[in-house]
Amino acid sequence: MSSPQQFVNYALGGWELAVCSSLLLQGVLLGQAARYLAHGFHRTDPTIMRVWVAGLLVLTLGRNLFGIQLMYEQDTAHYLNFPAALGEWLSARFDASFLISGVLVYYVQMFFCWRLWVYALQTDMAAIGLRVAVFSWASLLDSRSALGSDEAACVMGPAAAYLSVDFVSDFLLCGSMMFFLLRDSRSQRVSRDTATVLNRIARITIQSALPSATCALALLASSQKNPDYVAGNSALAITVVLTQLLPMSYAYSAMWTLNARKGITHSARI
Repeated sequence: MSSPQQFVNYALGGWELAVCSSLLLQGVLLGQAARYLAHGFHRTDPTIMRVWVAGLLVLTLGRNLFGIQLMYEQDTAHYLNFPAALGEWLSARFDASFLISGVLVYYVQMFFCWRLWVYALQTDMAAIGLRVAVFSWASLLDSRSALGSDEAACVMGPAAAYLSVDFVSDFLLCGSMMFFLLRDSRSQRVSRDTATVLNRIARITIQSALPSATCALALLASSQKNPDYVAGNSALAITVVLTQLLPMSYAYSAMWTLNARKGITHSARI
């Protein structure tokens, strides 16, 4: 059994690494946004898509600003006052950061549901993905409301449900999209050029879904490695870091998918 000091070291130290890693991905995401503008998609995309991209940037920037503020409070206002620093995790600022993270994941999942519906015109499949995302959001809210409870099991049940459903949602949306793409690319009704484009989209679908799916799976494994949230070990620090990285990996996957259209259209011309 680790000491309380070890728990504080891994929890607060993990938060420092988490915020810095999230800021690194924010820079990558801003680079993706610059690429989106450079390709001219902001002129050719429908208004709803341009608004969606702007909303994605606002959510990620706002979330990281809350993370920086919490890190500042932890390192300055509550320097060497570890109970007060941990108490910030139950503050309104942490609530805002936590809820923005959930909204961000849900926001990107809605984009992938919309993409599946636009391509396959399968309302049922998109509706299933939507229901899974709604259940994931409800589990997230439940886990946050139980965070102040003395019983760790009250937190772990909803948290495990949230992470599991996130992973299942990724698998469902990606697998459904792959099924329709591969089915159409092998159809005798499409030309060879169209089949090449569809195969390229299929590769992009797998590649763009891999970061978020891997992060969700790793987060689920690390959170269950330390199920009582009391032992201070590396699994706790990894869980804190991955909790911050999961929403950013979703945002990165979405922007990667949007920007990949340039390469796909270029290969179609060749």
